[in-house]
Amino acid sequence: MARVLGIDIEDHSVRAALVRTNFGRIEPQRYIEVPVVLDAPEPRVGLVGEQGGEGAPEVAPLSDAERLVNARRAAIAQILAELRPPPDQIFAGLDGKEASMRLLEVPAGAAKRLAEVLPFQLDDLVPFDVEDTVVDYQPVSEVDGNLRVLATAVPRERIAARLEELRDLGVDPRGLPVGAAALDGLCALVPDLAVGGPHLVLEIEAGNTEVCILEEGTCTFARSLGVGLHELSQPHTQASFASMLRRTLGGYRAGGGAAIASAFLAGDGIRYAEALGPLLASVLDGVPIEPLPMPAALGADAEMRPRFARAAALAGRAVLKGKRFDLRQGEFTQKRAMGELRRHGRLVGICAAAVALSFIFATYARYSVLSDENDALATQLSEVTEELFDEPTRSAARGRELLGGGTEVKDPLPTMDAYDILDAITAAIPPEITHDTRRLNIEVDDEAREGRFDLQGTVASIAERDTIAANLDENPCFREIEKGPTSPAAGTERLNYRLEVTVQCPGDEPVVAESRSRRRSGTR
Repeated sequence: MARVLGIDIEDHSVRAALVRTNFGRIEPQRYIEVPVVLDAPEPRVGLVGEQGGEGAPEVAPLSDAERLVNARRAAIAQILAELRPPPDQIFAGLDGKEASMRLLEVPAGAAKRLAEVLPFQLDDLVPFDVEDTVVDYQPVSEVDGNLRVLATAVPRERIAARLEELRDLGVDPRGLPVGAAALDGLCALVPDLAVGGPHLVLEIEAGNTEVCILEEGTCTFARSLGVGLHELSQPHTQASFASMLRRTLGGYRAGGGAAIASAFLAGDGIRYAEALGPLLASVLDGVPIEPLPMPAALGADAEMRPRFARAAALAGRAVLKGKRFDLRQGEFTQKRAMGELRRHGRLVGICAAAVALSFIFATYARYSVLSDENDALATQLSEVTEELFDEPTRSAARGRELLGGGTEVKDPLPTMDAYDILDAITAAIPPEITHDTRRLNIEVDDEAREGRFDLQGTVASIAERDTIAANLDENPCFREIEKGPTSPAAGTERLNYRLEVTVQCPGDEPVVAESRSRRRSGTR
């Protein structure tokens, strides 16, 4: 949460708007206006004398400029004295008459290099050397592969002079927007301006008029007119003002802008809304101009709140997203002094302690959860290993050993089952021997981890029988091969034979099991 102050310094008064921001939300807190009162000329002591002389004291009055600075400084000091604690951030602006602003189109592919491209685009469009300026921009829209941006160029000496002036008044602003474009900060406070459009905001002050056009919460056009209430008070200059405003809006339409949907009046001109209404309506082709609907806060009623439009807009820029004008860049970037850190030292200490405590609590909570989870998994591992390997263990390493065969408990099943024996017999009969199987009986004893099979078949000769017996003898699991009697096959010249084979693979020693022995057998 931060308290942000927007400050609008005019010749006759200083207006300020205080807002509170919290995670992108903004809430107006207070409007303050303090008149700038020029005191009577005060004497100033100086030394005046003849060249080479000792000199004599002489009383000289302060200049009007010095009196104005003193009056403004007093007004700002009064505002800051009323805001306790002081605001976390302050925003001020630069007069639009000090800057050159243009609406440009560049290829969308150059969006990441706009800071390099725009100085060349503005070189022939601004009335001063672009190399001695600060160039800034804010995106407007993207149309047909081209990016439209509102660009501004301000001489460095004018920015330096403005910052020096503000520091002399006791203000070191966090941001420094420029001209009418600063009014886009109103989108954070006035919901009607954040959607739809085009909306015209006309801020009329004593010596200047700012024209800002907003579409979907973005400033798409901004101009500063060098006329204000002083000129509008004279009937013969009103027509000139209307013509100037009409040409400005015509330039916006010529650049592709749509017809104005709504118009709002702000600044000191709100005092003369009734008198200016017919004149402005004629320029706006019948679109009614209404007082800007500013949000309620202490310090101003509904009728006077539009006068604080600029101050509120400057404060509202603290929560706006996206790229916006800010002349405090490069050499003009605000430098955070150690004094600021000391001023907030207590708050920083409290926040650091809160973060440390939160970290310790989160670490302990995480450790407790992981410890409970580890106990549950270890218990489950013990149950599984006891069921499968007859050895309960809570150690993951021992569990991996048991799973990989590092256990003394042997598989109760034999290494070779009936299907393996059948496959071995098939492999032992060469393709060139015509063999007829008359009977095949396979017995496998699971308890003794051994077995036997009886093969009766028909071949062409005793030599073929011996070949089959020799092939079976090559299998290490066939221990004893007994050749039975032979006899002529009925009706043929072939020979019936019989082989009895004992099966016991290497390492298959008898195992005494607690469970009832099982026997699997197959006959073909």
